[in-house]
Amino acid sequence: MHYLSPFLFTNTLLPLMTTTSRLPDADVRIVNLTSVVHARPKNPRFDSLEALNASFGDDGMTLYGKLHRLGYTKLATMLYSKELQKRLDADNVPIIVTSPHPGTFLTDGCNTVVGRFPGGSILIFLMRYLLPPVSRSGDASVFAAASPEVRKRAGDFKGAYLMPVGKITPPSADAQNPQLARELWETSERQLAALGL
Repeated sequence: MHYLSPFLFTNTLLPLMTTTSRLPDADVRIVNLTSVVHARPKNPRFDSLEALNASFGDDGMTLYGKLHRLGYTKLATMLYSKELQKRLDADNVPIIVTSPHPGTFLTDGCNTVVGRFPGGSILIFLMRYLLPPVSRSGDASVFAAASPEVRKRAGDFKGAYLMPVGKITPPSADAQNPQLARELWETSERQLAALGL
């Protein structure tokens, strides 16, 4: 799961970001990219190292397993973002945490995956005209990180899941589960402490 590194990185920098956020005219934001596949996992658990390393029955090597692992990771990222925002708000820290979905683009990876399907070459041809160009793939992140609208409407954007570009959207029910978010946070802290981090 590619979630613990951002958890550690962000929490390590949090004291500096907190101090900076209290300076005059400061606008500190944390942007954690997520994906619509966050809604894919069913009955997720984050209560142990084993849960964080779930294999999904195929060791994550098939397309299904890779998508499921990605969904699990993106769900963890959203839960972490919401719990972090909750903790920052409780401490009156004016940092805004968002979880944008960048959108779907015809990347090399997308070409590879879609190309495996029957009729994949036709789908790829159509996708060239239906999907935005890869050059626009950073728009959602840039909006979350720098748009004045986010600071102006901080109360709306704090802890929000954003669809492209900048549309506040309700995430899956699991991504809104405060108990699951706490469970993930506590497990993350335990695992990092066990590693001396």
